[in-house]
Amino acid sequence: MKGVAHRNRDLIDIESVMETHSQLNIEYIRQQLSEFSAVLEMPEILEDFETIHKRLKISGAEGK
Repeated sequence: MKGVAHRNRDLIDIESVMETHSQLNIEYIRQQLSEFSAVLEMPEILEDFETIHKRLKISGAEGK
């Protein structure tokens, strides 16, 4: 739900969770956010998640 609320604090929390939990089902999260993003007509919900995910993959921090 933090992804849908889409406040700055929520985005920080999402990043923190993604950094500390290696067993997240990214595809499931992506699917859920995609649906909310479409219904709410807020593409930035999914875009911001993808930006965080990409940044963590590049830095190697995801799952540490």
